[in-house]
Amino acid sequence: MNTGICELCICQNETLSCTGLPSEKRLLRVPVPEPNEYNGTFTVLNFKGNSISYVEENTWKAYPWAEKLILSDNHLTELHKDSFEGLLSLQYLDLSCNKIQFIERRTFESLPFLNFINLRCNLIIEVGFGTFQAWHGMQFLHKINLDHNPLTTVEDSYLFKLPALEYLDLGTTQVSLTTVENILRMMLKLEKLILPSHMACCLCQFKSTIEAVCKTVKLHCDSECLRNATRCSEEASLGAAEGSFMKALQARKKNTSTELTIEPEKASSDKSGVSLSTVLNEPLDFNDENDVISALNYILPYFSEGNLGDIELTLLPFIKLLFSNDPSTADSAVTADNLMPPVKQTNETHWEYHHMGTDLPSQPNGSSLSLHSSPGDQFETQLNQQLRSLIPNNDVRGLISHVIRTLKTDCAEPYVQLACAKLISRTGLLMKLLSEQQEVKVSKADWDTDQWKTENYINESTEVQSEQKEQESSELTKEVPGYGYNNKLILAISVTVVVMILIVIFSLIEVRTTINSSFQNIFCLYNRFKTHKLKIESTFPPTAT
Repeated sequence: MNTGICELCICQNETLSCTGLPSEKRLLRVPVPEPNEYNGTFTVLNFKGNSISYVEENTWKAYPWAEKLILSDNHLTELHKDSFEGLLSLQYLDLSCNKIQFIERRTFESLPFLNFINLRCNLIIEVGFGTFQAWHGMQFLHKINLDHNPLTTVEDSYLFKLPALEYLDLGTTQVSLTTVENILRMMLKLEKLILPSHMACCLCQFKSTIEAVCKTVKLHCDSECLRNATRCSEEASLGAAEGSFMKALQARKKNTSTELTIEPEKASSDKSGVSLSTVLNEPLDFNDENDVISALNYILPYFSEGNLGDIELTLLPFIKLLFSNDPSTADSAVTADNLMPPVKQTNETHWEYHHMGTDLPSQPNGSSLSLHSSPGDQFETQLNQQLRSLIPNNDVRGLISHVIRTLKTDCAEPYVQLACAKLISRTGLLMKLLSEQQEVKVSKADWDTDQWKTENYINESTEVQSEQKEQESSELTKEVPGYGYNNKLILAISVTVVVMILIVIFSLIEVRTTINSSFQNIFCLYNRFKTHKLKIESTFPPTAT
């Protein structure tokens, strides 16, 4: 007889806790509850201290509303791009103290609302290119912990360019000074950086110089660092006024006003940096209902071709849940069918985000859908087809279709309405952030185009380009695809110009050689003619008349 998950573990207050189990009952894989085993939804999943070594496909479909997942102290060795598929609402991910050595590219792409990830106490040697790559840019990721790893190499430019990262722990690692330089130069929103003790103490030897060059960088040097001023291998690089480290500080000074605090690692056993309770009580991303409605305007056109004002009124009870301590304030009359009128094709609004991947071939029509797929899956597939004209990008369309499907099939139940409110609001905020970023890129491109039309900009750009070349020389060699297109174009033009100049020079040399050779030939002929004439004159002297 199989033991139910709620008999083996604790199921209460939207939490599934399978911790502290005796060794013979420890979980070997993530458990999946039986239908109707728990009358509610799980927002917290705690599997700490088990023997889970891998995650099976479709495991997380049973936990669509999970916001916190704890898999610490297990036996995971690898993470793949489908390892967390189905955890759309996840914000907190604790993978500490496993045996993780490999993280596949785009592993966290299925977690668009992830806020914190704990990877400390693993066997990670390098953060490979694309580890934090995602079509949505990981817009909400604020905190990353990589402490206690044999980490030597960070090659992921997507990590350095996370738009909202505020906290990064690299304590008890073996990262190089080059990594720290890249952090200073590119992580412009970072507020706290934890470094290995030896490197932090190294920087502390130049505390006054560093803080003078960039006033927004603050070094917290503990007494042990100040007492033991041991010689560090990076001393020459740090002390050089024109060295790459000082240039990184100068670049940060120009590009951000965010204050960054650098600290040495702490000798504490709990190095997560963020507690679960902190994340649970973290404030919402919105100040009031108007903020939510403003964000929803970025996704409402996809929900119906009807009047947007009517849809806002329909969603208002869900929105009120976000700012109420009493879930019962939701209008019980709100149903999924009222929330989600039929979606028809329209050409009113188009979403195109050019850096998020290409579209996929069209899906089969409704009549050819798999007989084994659930009604929800069939609805999502049909909706994906209907939204194709509105949302050309496959990734965005997939997210919107899944959110609408989730709201239509699940949100009529009172116990999930708060989770529904959070999901739809965060989706709206994500679309708003991506739209604003796209507008900035477009406006910047237009500005650059207009400026190139003026002679003054062309003259001034010479100094700017020379400064950019100095900064780019120490940039990561691997960049985001498409990011270095302009540099490659400039390089191609430069090479072409150099080649043309060389061709002209060689042509001139060849012409000059030919001319010199011709003159020499003429001169030789002239001398031969003159010599021959003298011989004739000496042989046949002129006759006197």
